[in-house]
Amino acid sequence: MAQQYSLNKLAVDNREVDEEAYPGVSARKIRVSASTVSPTGPWHPVTTMEAAQFSRKELLLPKPVAARWLKVEVLSNYGDPSYMEINELEAYGKPMGTKQPPMDPNGVYQTNYRLLKLEVDGNRVTGCYELDKGYIHGTTDGRVFNIEWIEHKGEERGSALLVLSSGGFLNGLWYEDGILQGPWFGNKLRTGHKIECDPVTAAMGVGFNASTLVNH
Repeated sequence: MAQQYSLNKLAVDNREVDEEAYPGVSARKIRVSASTVSPTGPWHPVTTMEAAQFSRKELLLPKPVAARWLKVEVLSNYGDPSYMEINELEAYGKPMGTKQPPMDPNGVYQTNYRLLKLEVDGNRVTGCYELDKGYIHGTTDGRVFNIEWIEHKGEERGSALLVLSSGGFLNGLWYEDGILQGPWFGNKLRTGHKIECDPVTAAMGVGFNASTLVNH
């Protein structure tokens, strides 16, 4: 989370899980742990709860729990032998102490799809990635990135939702034709790392012209 919170309620939403294609895929028994130290722990147990199939379930905690990071372990589902899905996990509480300054999102990231470069100007983000000479653009608050990706001269495109941690880890999911395709993640590299693309050239390569880029 952006800063430490005193949590008092958790919720698991399984209403949009793809039960039609994968019967029993909804997460069932879920164990939640919290840390105030780092994203790798040490972890302290918060609760073990049972999520509802086809529905959203809330759990009020017996007492507030201090947390900056949450670890979620799915212990069982409703029967699918191969897959598990959670539509949405929610945590509610009150912020504690001073909000940590956000990580500067500008820079180059080593991702599972080779290098990615992000350039942020206000709430706008543009960038490029080496794989298939792709271009990205969208909006951000400096931590959460809602972007569109475009590649292969504009013939392929989709969306992605990425979140930047305070330690420089970018993590999220990418979609094509509204269908989830997989994770997109990586660590921010040190300043000055070179990448074999630039956002303007990548944008023009997928069909944006000069005037579009100026007004984008």
